Amino acid sequence: MVRSTFARIADAPVDLIGSSSALDDELFVNQIDGFFNNSCYDYNVIFVQMGHHGRVGKTGEEYAEHDFEKFENDLKCLLAYLRQHCANIVLETVFSSVIPQKINKLERRLFGRRLHRALFKAGVRREVPDEEINRVTDRKNEIIRKVAGASASGVTLLDIDEIVKKKRFMHTDHIHFENEAKLFIAKRMLEAVDAIRCGQG
Repeated sequence: MVRSTFARIADAPVDLIGSSSALDDELFVNQIDGFFNNSCYDYNVIFVQMGHHGRVGKTGEEYAEHDFEKFENDLKCLLAYLRQHCANIVLETVFSSVIPQKINKLERRLFGRRLHRALFKAGVRREVPDEEINRVTDRKNEIIRKVAGASASGVTLLDIDEIVKKKRFMHTDHIHFENEAKLFIAKRMLEAVDAIRCGQG
């Protein structure tokens, strides 16, 4: 969502791996192996935001305690793998979800999303959190914070979900934000990079 914006304000090249696979999915493992094996770059910082996908068990059942335990273990394994390729890892919390707003056809035809945005900014329309999805997201975020806090030096936390919750950015769907939010998020990421640089003296 923010790669190009982050690259622009950081004035630096930024690579991206995007995946909807689970952390232990063979496709994801092959993807990151292929990425690093074919890269000619040295990476200063790697941002990790995993957990948006995989809110049900492997066979479609409700996410259970053993699924959360596995997510924690797989996340630790991913960090250990990434530390082979970069000394600085920023672990980000994942964004909470909202129930997408339905805009009737007439309003959409006459105003696009402009009227909806104006009413949202004025507080007339409100977004409704998707509690069913966020039950899993909130628990995953607890795990992300715990893993970041317990990790060795070189792994830091950017609790971007909590930071963004304090702002009133409009969603364009259940999880993606309007353009205004992208710049805000990218700036917080750049602040994390600057903090790492300062910490290295």
